[in-house]
Amino acid sequence: SGVGLELRIRLAPGLGRPEPPGDSGVMEGEASSDVSRFSEVQHVMLSSQMIEAKQARSRAEAERQLRLNRIARLQAEEMKLMKRIEETHRRTKDILTQKTLKDQAAVERQTVELTKSEELNSQRLRLVEAKMQQRHNIKSSQEACWVNRNKTVQSVKERKEWTASESEARRKHELRLKTQLRDDIRRQDDVRRERRRVLMESQEQQLKLESEARLNGEEAKIREQEAKLSVLERREMQLLQSLKSYQGEQRMAVEQLELFLPASLPRKGNLSYRGPPALMGPR
Repeated sequence: SGVGLELRIRLAPGLGRPEPPGDSGVMEGEASSDVSRFSEVQHVMLSSQMIEAKQARSRAEAERQLRLNRIARLQAEEMKLMKRIEETHRRTKDILTQKTLKDQAAVERQTVELTKSEELNSQRLRLVEAKMQQRHNIKSSQEACWVNRNKTVQSVKERKEWTASESEARRKHELRLKTQLRDDIRRQDDVRRERRRVLMESQEQQLKLESEARLNGEEAKIREQEAKLSVLERREMQLLQSLKSYQGEQRMAVEQLELFLPASLPRKGNLSYRGPPALMGPR
């Protein structure tokens, strides 16, 4: 467009000169030469416009291909990110499942141990009761012998009082032993339950902290990918704005070129600039 405009400015003064008085043949020769010059200028302008249009189309096609490639790369990165997130969810689920199975196995083992300890304690209680019953039977037989041996009422009365007091003392002693044994068993059960509860809470807290750390790491990666996507979008917007400004400059150049053309000359076709074809942007 610059070459055509320079040629047109150089040749335009010859077109606008007033006809000098003289021979008509000279005037016709000058007119024919002016027409030929105008045809050459117009041909040069049209050729430059076609070349510029082809160059603009090629540049627009290259920019469109670059944007398509960029969009494909962004989509591939998004798919990779989604696969990583799914893999993280799957690993977290597997870890929680393994933790649940381990906890269930530990609870079952502790339940079996408690059952065995309760059975042992019950066997011990039965043995103690059997021994006490045997002692009681022995003492009862001894007391019977003493009663049969002593025929007097006073001796029987004293023996009965002694037996009653001994039985009461024995009963109280056995009751204290049973109560103490039951309290010891309860305390042991409470200690086991407390230890199991503290162990389960510590394991749950540790698993929770590990899961939160993994999730925070994945969220940081996601935020980094989102920042990269935003940078790529800003670059694409800058390219679109530069393309629009370039189209506006070309349109203004064509309009200025049309203003320089004389209104009386015939125009072949429409020389107005329509701009390159619309680019295929992301939808």
